[in-house]
Amino acid sequence: MAPPSYVDLGKSSKDLFNKGYNFGFLKLDSTTKAGEKREIEFKTGASHNVASQKLFGSLDIKYKLPVYGITLTEKWNTDNQLGTVVEIEDQVAKGFKLTLDSTYAPHLGKRSGKLKGEWSNDRLRVNTDVALDAGPIVNLSAVAAHEGWLLGLQGGFDTAKSKVNATNIAFGRSTGEYAVHTFM
Repeated sequence: MAPPSYVDLGKSSKDLFNKGYNFGFLKLDSTTKAGEKREIEFKTGASHNVASQKLFGSLDIKYKLPVYGITLTEKWNTDNQLGTVVEIEDQVAKGFKLTLDSTYAPHLGKRSGKLKGEWSNDRLRVNTDVALDAGPIVNLSAVAAHEGWLLGLQGGFDTAKSKVNATNIAFGRSTGEYAVHTFM
């Protein structure tokens, strides 16, 4: 089994304290699948902040084309943002996933996009993403695993300023019974 991505290190501990504690916040999510092979997925979500009285809703429609290794997701939310995610998995190389994630706010005329790549095997997972805006920022992370021990590295590079903007390291141990991680 491949190690987790850098952002997922310590996720089980974070979820212990952050998931399910929604005081003053109402949330409803629904997921259904359709199609002969359940290749179409509809996700709807609604949330209401009681204090601010803000209501938010979203709709995601995911189409899977497993023969080609392609997943297409269309998104819309009540902030009038449209999104498209195109994923291609195991077509370029085994264990490699390429993702194009884009959003568009028509009322603001604002567009954004991110190109992501992920490769993994039993001992290593490498992630990279590049913002497709002016002066893109390149982020790279890797996690290596050996007999339950994990070592993670993360860094970012601002191409407009030709400057490294972040470097982080993580170390941990993960077994079926417990997980311990530290970040620097």
